[in-house]
Amino acid sequence: MKITSRKVGDVVVIEIEGVYSRDARPEPPLAGIVDAELASGEKKYVIDLEKVELASDVAIGEILAAFKRIYDWGGQLKLARPSPGTLRLLKMTMLYKVLDIGDSLESALGSFSENP
Repeated sequence: MKITSRKVGDVVVIEIEGVYSRDARPEPPLAGIVDAELASGEKKYVIDLEKVELASDVAIGEILAAFKRIYDWGGQLKLARPSPGTLRLLKMTMLYKVLDIGDSLESALGSFSENP
């Protein structure tokens, strides 16, 4: 499990790779990356899920916690390229109605200009 972040314009893109479960959490933790970026004033985030092989309820819970933390600080979070299994989990939990999910990284990045 690996997690990295990078800037694309004024958006922080957080890339998660591997199995994301109770036994395989990313290092550094998602909350740690989000907190550090929020402290430096960042407001726009995309979590790129393209390389997540398997996401469990733990992953969904941590993504939801990141969404809430970012929202509470006045920011926005979008998801990009979830695998079919991850998308199924987002639909089962009805989070697809709460979280903005892009089919591509470009569509997720472009949605910020549509929804200021």
